[in-house]
Amino acid sequence: HIDPDWKNNPIFKTVVTLIDTLLKIVEDVCPSTEAVITMHRLQGCLTPTQHNQMVSAVKVINGLFKTTVAALDVAAAAEKDNSTKQDLEEAATIIGDVNKYIIANLTKILSANCTTCSDIIEIIDQGVQAIEQALVHIDPNWKNDPLFKSIVTLIETLLDIVKDICPTVSATARRWKHLG
Repeated sequence: HIDPDWKNNPIFKTVVTLIDTLLKIVEDVCPSTEAVITMHRLQGCLTPTQHNQMVSAVKVINGLFKTTVAALDVAAAAEKDNSTKQDLEEAATIIGDVNKYIIANLTKILSANCTTCSDIIEIIDQGVQAIEQALVHIDPNWKNDPLFKSIVTLIETLLDIVKDICPTVSATARRWKHLG
């Protein structure tokens, strides 16, 4: 099903360039390790710095999701095998739906008087779990399938962004760390 020369495919190279650019943006937005260490304890509200970082991160997260959907759409459009094409289209729909859920809920809680890291982690974990549960029906081995590499990168980056702002590591993040 997969072209043995997929790494040299111009579509793949474009997706990699997009992801690398987004990761550079994330590095610029996320605080240094020293800044994370000095942040308030997770039981309390976000500090003003954390809040501002999370507001910026929401924009980056939205961009990451949209880029992943676009990459899946491009891959589906180029795919000759109808079954694989359908899988890619379904994955793009799932990622788009989860993006809407995560962005709407993060925006809502960030407008509250006291947003906590626990609130943020819960939303991200629910989104990642929804992706995992939906994609396992498409391909039980999706995490190792090169076709879905952009989704794996999306999830890993999403978990890293949240960990940089809210240093508590969620169960989902711990599970992904063991997979990587």
